[in-house]
Amino acid sequence: MKISLGKFIHFKLSCLFIFFLFVLLYISGSLYWIFTENYLGEPALVEINKCPVCYGESLCQTLLRNQIKLSNLAKVRFLDIFGSNSDRMYHATLNSPNRGNTEIVLKKLGKNHDLSDLDALICSKAKMADDCDVSSAISKLSFVKQSGQDAKFAKYLQGSSKMFYCPSTRLVSELFNKYKERSATDEVTLRDRVKIWSTAIINQEPLLLQMFPAADGWPFPEYVGACGRYVAVGNGGKQLSAFYNANWSLRADIAYQLMKIAEMLTNNKADFALYLTDVIDDNFAVDADGNVTVIDLEDVLVVDKLAVKSAKPKGWEDVHESVYAECPGKTFKSCHSFSEVHLCSHVTSDHNYYAICRYILTPHHGSLKKDPAQADGLLHDIPKNIDEDWDLEYLLNECVSPKRQRGRIQVVHKIIEALDHIRKL
Repeated sequence: MKISLGKFIHFKLSCLFIFFLFVLLYISGSLYWIFTENYLGEPALVEINKCPVCYGESLCQTLLRNQIKLSNLAKVRFLDIFGSNSDRMYHATLNSPNRGNTEIVLKKLGKNHDLSDLDALICSKAKMADDCDVSSAISKLSFVKQSGQDAKFAKYLQGSSKMFYCPSTRLVSELFNKYKERSATDEVTLRDRVKIWSTAIINQEPLLLQMFPAADGWPFPEYVGACGRYVAVGNGGKQLSAFYNANWSLRADIAYQLMKIAEMLTNNKADFALYLTDVIDDNFAVDADGNVTVIDLEDVLVVDKLAVKSAKPKGWEDVHESVYAECPGKTFKSCHSFSEVHLCSHVTSDHNYYAICRYILTPHHGSLKKDPAQADGLLHDIPKNIDEDWDLEYLLNECVSPKRQRGRIQVVHKIIEALDHIRKL
């Protein structure tokens, strides 16, 4: 039986097509696996080898067991190259027997050059090569050998971050009690102190989340754990900037919660004042239930009120008042003039109220808002009947730029009362 030349050629072309299709599918599948593999279990990626010059190790077994899965575009490894010089955040799901499926956010806090600078500093202090093994070099540093006492360690920490800018041995002692990254259950070891010191230098957020936990009512995300130079926190929801066009009652509810956050951070049973020194929309989030949290704590200044009362610096009993000034700058820090020294030397300040009123609720932020939709503040377009009943616009203006001494402190509770009523309408 003869096969025509045309049919033979057609048969060969069909075979070649099937072969190339198979190769294409194989390559595509391999590339998909390479780029979307759950690579968090790789010790080198999370830099476990850097510990104890890291944020912690409590989450390492969870990562190595592949109990954390990246979500959506976070799965694509290739996208990492675009975030190599900035803090990286990935949405993920934690699946564990104790918690079930929990939405979390993984953060690599600190820019690559900041981490490299820290490593180089440790190597230099240890008189080793620039690319030395920092996990070994750190033990050669004199402060590690001398930081066994809480008071001495507190002095080493002072100035490392805003959390430790103001002097307080009590802050360090209470942090030790709540520290979740400890190596032993009954004490904070020298290894743990290195982790605390390293974290404070790069980004204080993990320490603040442990010191002031969400479980105790603090308006922050839950601290889940750390592995190497990654931390995991609870998912706070959508950033505040997404709610500027929400209906009035929702915006009033968010504003109420923001003012209550300012109140809690200023006055609380712990006798620590936490001052927000970087107040921008995207440092706050609103979850699916409408709860507001502070999701970026890198620039929170902590003041130990008991330490201030004990030291009694000049004017310590007076309420520190933030002064309104026109804002020509482009960032919160360049616009808002505040003094860490002044905040550290007063038991009470109206700083948090001022910052929330000016930079979130009202249009007095100067040139900070890049989005025109946010230019008039979160509480834009106050309904006429509400303004007439509560004089809300006047109260907000007084919160930003009071016309008399202690005027801001006198109006904030009226604002909270008004917003509490309005949000329930």
